[in-house]
Amino acid sequence: MKRTPDKIGSMHRKPRKRGPDVWVWRRRVADAMGIERNSSVIIGPVNELPTEKHAWAALLKQQSLTGVRLSNLIERYKAESLDVRHSTRASYLSRLNCHIISELG
Repeated sequence: MKRTPDKIGSMHRKPRKRGPDVWVWRRRVADAMGIERNSSVIIGPVNELPTEKHAWAALLKQQSLTGVRLSNLIERYKAESLDVRHSTRASYLSRLNCHIISELG
């Protein structure tokens, strides 16, 4: 079964002005409003990952090591979604700190 670019993304070799070229994984991701946006992640330098096959293997290894943690999600929520009124923000942060983070760690 062949990978489709819209499902898994594509791997590209990106030249650099300083240093070696790098492998970049590009894909389209739907944001919170459902709008699809481009996303790219630098996988590694070409001198460490000589072929595209090596870059795909490194990507799969990175994805297996970086599981989503609750603390990461909470920090992202604080940074992106808590731009509301001060009183609402204080209430939400209190609930997060006193109940969710203290209970789940």
